Amino acid sequence: AETFLPIVQALPFVKAAEAKEDKLILSLDDPETHNPDIVRALVGAGAGIQFVGELRYSLEDVYLQLMKEEPATA
Repeated sequence: AETFLPIVQALPFVKAAEAKEDKLILSLDDPETHNPDIVRALVGAGAGIQFVGELRYSLEDVYLQLMKEEPATA
């Protein structure tokens, strides 16, 4: 996955990208529109795509993540 990270980072609609183990995790505003473009770019670069899925987070997950990132204020 690390090998293909620069490919997806160069796409203008990818807001954030990271490689975890054998996966690429991307942040997009409109996955339905851009997923085919991402798959084409990766396959064109020699990647084998096994699965494209969407991560969904609950409101609680988002809140807890924000609380971890926010510095404590007095």
